[in-house]
Amino acid sequence: MTDLAGRWAKTRAALHNAALDGMLLTTEPSIFYLSGTVGSRPPGLIVSADPETEPILVCRGGERDSVAALTSLQVLGADPRNPAATLREAFGTMGLTRGTIGFEDTAITYTEAVNLKMALPETDFRPATQLINRLRLVKDEEEIAHMRKAGEVSDLAMMAAIEALKAGKSETLAAAAAESTMREHGMFIAYETLIGSGFRSGLLRRYPNFTVPDPDDIIKIDLAAKLSFASGYGYHTDQTRSITIGKPSPEKQALLEATRDVQEAIVAALKPGKTVREVSLEGLAVVKGTSFEGLTSMSGHGLGLDIHEWPSFNTTSEVILEPGQCYAIEPHIIVPGRHTACLEDTLIITENGHERITHLPYELWG
Repeated sequence: MTDLAGRWAKTRAALHNAALDGMLLTTEPSIFYLSGTVGSRPPGLIVSADPETEPILVCRGGERDSVAALTSLQVLGADPRNPAATLREAFGTMGLTRGTIGFEDTAITYTEAVNLKMALPETDFRPATQLINRLRLVKDEEEIAHMRKAGEVSDLAMMAAIEALKAGKSETLAAAAAESTMREHGMFIAYETLIGSGFRSGLLRRYPNFTVPDPDDIIKIDLAAKLSFASGYGYHTDQTRSITIGKPSPEKQALLEATRDVQEAIVAALKPGKTVREVSLEGLAVVKGTSFEGLTSMSGHGLGLDIHEWPSFNTTSEVILEPGQCYAIEPHIIVPGRHTACLEDTLIITENGHERITHLPYELWG
């Protein structure tokens, strides 16, 4: 059972600390996080810092009754041609027409901002995306359980792709096998499965083609299953494996092993109290002084209801690891124009260290 009351209490405390009277949430993941449901645009969930005032959800007028059946909150139906008018009504009901209101500044268009200000001229709107980012960073037990389920299916999908490639199938058919597996197990596909072999393993967007990889090609497979309550958002995993079908050359094997060593060092360092920067540097120290030092990059990201959530996992972030945070960790070693290796897992920070929720072995070559 989702603890919405607990989430509201944390949000109100954060609003109070930020000297905000309330907040307008307009992204589907954030609305779902604090309401348990969401309608079509124009969405809007208003949360007050006043503990006696419950949030109000604004959705498209035609969906008002069906959305109201899924939540205990008051739901207002808006005319999509003038949603600001309904938001003004909701703000008035909550006594916030003259308040200082935070909003998700990275997710609202200029036109929406202008219309909102025209509808509520006496309200002071302030950027507050980071406030909701920080709240969503630490997952509760229900969210972690959802992500564990997605992790199990991610492993199955990855193995379906690998088995297809080992059977001599093309990249496209391997991607189809992975995505079919996700669907068969009730999961959504977070993004189009990315598969690239040979020099294409280093491309950012490795959309699969009809290539049948050579036995010693490094093949990079990147996919994400999500347990979703709508197509646009859900609890994600993210996973990458670099493999070969046959025995790799000594050069390629050294690259794959170095990538494995970096990933294992990073994962071993994950524990509460450390910063993202410290953990990243511990991983990169593995290749310091080797031929891979200048070719290795550290990357990763938070994830949950979005595939990419704050913060980025890199060598500059001073975010402190805490239990309940969830990260996709993905170091790369790139040999420009030739081949690339990457390993990625989804992990939860725990009281004593970490928990992997994608479990496949790293050595999937030769």
